[in-house]
Order: sequence, then C-alpha cells, then structure tokens
Amino acid sequence: KCNIGNPQSLEQKPITFTRQVLSLVLNPDLLTDDTIAKAFPKDAKARARNYLDNIQSVGAYSESNGISVVRKEVAEYIQNR
Repeated sequence: KCNIGNPQSLEQKPITFTRQVLSLVLNPDLLTDDTIAKAFPKDAKARARNYLDNIQSVGAYSESNGISVVRKEVAEYIQNR
C-alpha cells in the first residue's frame, strides 16, 4: 500500500495534537473564548501559549533557521530519547 494523502489507510494515527496546537497558534482568539477553549486539551493549549509567548510571527517571516523555542524542544527530545 502507498500513502497518498491518507495515512490512516496505513493504520497511522492522526496527528491530532499537532493540528490542535497549530489551530490555536494561527487563531489565538480560540484560547480566549472559554466555550471553544474547552474543546482543546490542556497540553495543546499550554504548548500553543508557549509558542505564542516566544515567537514573533507565524509563516514566511519566521526565523530562517527555525523558531528557537521549537529548536529547543527538538534538541531536548533528541537528547532524551
């Protein structure tokens, strides 16, 4: 089988957490609306708040070598694995 846009067809788990964090970072107003914010898990909201507190912008004008807070998380993950 080949994964052409449908990873679940290969029994891969959906990347829900990543999508939730990205949603919150791209639309921070979701964090301030209590009704909507309840739909997101605490860890996704915490990660999104951390990113929003530590990044200047999202998109084409972010740091060219990667966002420092994300680079730090990746380095910590690699050290701990």
